[in-house]
Amino acid sequence: MPAEITALNPKRLAEAPRVPHSPAKETTMRVRMLTTRKGSSDGVHAERFMQGQVYDLPASLAKPYLERGCAEQDKMVEAAPETKEAPPAAPVGKKAKRG
Repeated sequence: MPAEITALNPKRLAEAPRVPHSPAKETTMRVRMLTTRKGSSDGVHAERFMQGQVYDLPASLAKPYLERGCAEQDKMVEAAPETKEAPPAAPVGKKAKRG
């Protein structure tokens, strides 16, 4: 091998082709697994996606699971906390009546 290929040359590294799709920028889909499956959300580390659990997966991984019936899209959006008015406080100094 030529020395320029084996040595870390900053100029050569700067000219290296870039991956067009960065996993960090890929859209994600929220899916609920219907069966337990293995997969890799980052393309490097394999992990097990457990049945019944909800995961935010890259679309490139979620779509095959959806097409094969291994997962369903989870469209449940977390509801905003309900804002209820607090019950009126008992006046200070008065005792509550006991029944």
